[in-house]
Amino acid sequence: MLQSDENWQLTPVKGSTGNTFYGTLGSQQAFIKRNATPLLAAVAREEIAPKLLWSRRTRTGDTLSAQEWIHGGVLTSAEMTDNQINIVLGKLHRSRNLVDTFMKMGNLAFGPMELLNDCYQDSHENIEKNSFLKNIFDKMREDIPPFDVRECVVVHGDVNHKNWIRSNTQKIYLVDWETAMLADPLVDVSHILSHYIDPRNWNTWLVYSGYKLRPELLKSILWYGQLSFFRQIALYFKEDDIYRVNREIYGLRKFCEAFENI
Repeated sequence: MLQSDENWQLTPVKGSTGNTFYGTLGSQQAFIKRNATPLLAAVAREEIAPKLLWSRRTRTGDTLSAQEWIHGGVLTSAEMTDNQINIVLGKLHRSRNLVDTFMKMGNLAFGPMELLNDCYQDSHENIEKNSFLKNIFDKMREDIPPFDVRECVVVHGDVNHKNWIRSNTQKIYLVDWETAMLADPLVDVSHILSHYIDPRNWNTWLVYSGYKLRPELLKSILWYGQLSFFRQIALYFKEDDIYRVNREIYGLRKFCEAFENI
C-alpha cells in the first residue's frame, strides 16, 4: 500500500501494470491512475468514462487522476451484446469535440497501413513462421481500405470486454484510455463484431449503430476485423502467452470463414 501527497491510501489494482490504484480517504473511494492520458478529462465529461474527480501533481512529478469508483463489475464476453455498447461507441465516434481536443494535444491520425505496419513490426518473426498468418497479412497489405484523414475520429483502440464496466445502476462505461488514437471508427467497431457478435446478427448490430449496409463497408469490416486479431496476436506474442495467441488465431480463422458465408 502506498500513500499519496494528499493522504489518499493507494492500493494497486490487481492485474494492472502498476499505474492504477484503488484509492480511499476516510469514507471516500476513487479509481486513481498515475500519468493518465490528458484525454481522460474529455471522455469523462462526455460520460463515456467515469466522472473525473480531481487531478494533481505529486512530489515526485507524477500526475494522479482520480475517477469515480464504480460499484459493479467488468463485462463478460457474453455481455458485449448489450445495446449500451453501441450507444457508448456512437457517442465516442461522433464527438467532434473529442477530435479537436485530441488534435490540440498534437496527435496525428493513424491510417490502416500504419496500423498494419505496427502489428508487423511487433511480431514479424512470428507472422513469417506461420503460413496462415502470413497469407492473411500479405492479402491485407494488397487490399488497404480507403481512409480520409478528414473523417478520422477518436477511437479507444482496445475495446475488449475487460475495458468495459457496468455500474450497479446498469450504466456501462469504457475505461483504460492509453490506447486511444485518431483513426477510422471501424478500428473499434470491427473488434466488437469480430470478437463478440454472432455473424448472423452483424447486420442488425450495424443498423442499430447507424451504419448503412454497403459492400464497401463489409469489405472494410473484414479488413479491420482481421487487424483486430493481429493486434491481439502481437500483444500476446509480446507477453509470451501462447495459449491466447492460439485462441486468437482460431478466432481469426472462424472470422474469415464467416465472411465466406455472407
